[in-house]
Amino acid sequence: MSLEPLLHSLEEQSDRENHKIIEETQLELDQIQSTAQSRLTSLQDKILAKAREDAEIEEAKIIGQAKVQAHSIILEARKSEYEYIFQECLDKVSLIKSDSQYPQIFSALLQESLAGLSQDLIMEVSADDSNLAKSTLNGLGKKAEVKINASVKSGLIVKDHTLRLTVENTLESRLAKAWSNLTTELAGILWPHGMAS
Repeated sequence: MSLEPLLHSLEEQSDRENHKIIEETQLELDQIQSTAQSRLTSLQDKILAKAREDAEIEEAKIIGQAKVQAHSIILEARKSEYEYIFQECLDKVSLIKSDSQYPQIFSALLQESLAGLSQDLIMEVSADDSNLAKSTLNGLGKKAEVKINASVKSGLIVKDHTLRLTVENTLESRLAKAWSNLTTELAGILWPHGMAS
């Protein structure tokens, strides 16, 4: 028997086994590449989704900050407008002193301030209103020490001699008290559509 056919047979068997190993290895390699490609695609999708989410969050944050800043600017502008209007009102109130009705207004303010108070009083008025205060007190049959107070522009401040009780009844203080209600009305007139305007 010759060894050649046996060697040839072994060689063929070896070639078949090598070919089979190469095919199996190629299948495994294809499987690994497919899995790797799948994982890579999935990872890319996750990274893109996270990047989009982060971008949306950042965009929302920037938009939110812009809205807050715009709201702040609008509020500041409105505050300026209110201050301007309040000053205009104060200027108009100061004109009341030159009106012929001012003595009656002063008398009404004085009567309102004296309601329920004793006779031992101090009345603070502007220098311009000193004589008016004295004549109004006399006309009402009331007594009070009249003092000049430079901070009083129109109207009066009444205090008891113990200085425990003070009634400020100036036109400016009455405007300031009414101002919070007036600002609500002004807002409705100036900005009828609210913050959107």
